[in-house]
Amino acid sequence: MADENPLIFVCPDCKKELNSQSSRSFFCNSCKKNYPVINNVVSFLSPDSASDSNVSFYTSWQKKADQS
Repeated sequence: MADENPLIFVCPDCKKELNSQSSRSFFCNSCKKNYPVINNVVSFLSPDSASDSNVSFYTSWQKKADQS
């Protein structure tokens, strides 16, 4: 059965639909933000959240995923 509902990503800031720039990023035409694709996962973390605990969690999770 084919997937009848394609995935649509929206900007976490302005809630407008994101456009695929390539297989490497998504771009919001409304607020002009770019969201990179890292290891086949769209990263919605903002650059100013680098010290956030979410980054620490993601780093730990990615290390474990790379080991398996």
